[in-house]
Amino acid sequence: MLTVFDVAEQLNVSVSTVRRLIREGRLESVKLGYRTVRVPNNSVSSLLEDASTPAVRDEFAPIRRRR
Repeated sequence: MLTVFDVAEQLNVSVSTVRRLIREGRLESVKLGYRTVRVPNNSVSSLLEDASTPAVRDEFAPIRRRR
């Protein structure tokens, strides 16, 4: 099980993007408490397999971080 932050780092996207994917139902998650959310490893793997399509791949373009 991965934290939302861990998934964001693994996918090279923002935490907000991971939360949006969870909210949209594209990324499976488990709520463990009031504010604690974990993402199963196989959920991330299946999302990455789906990312082989161009429409999904464009969504995971690297983010620009402010300095």
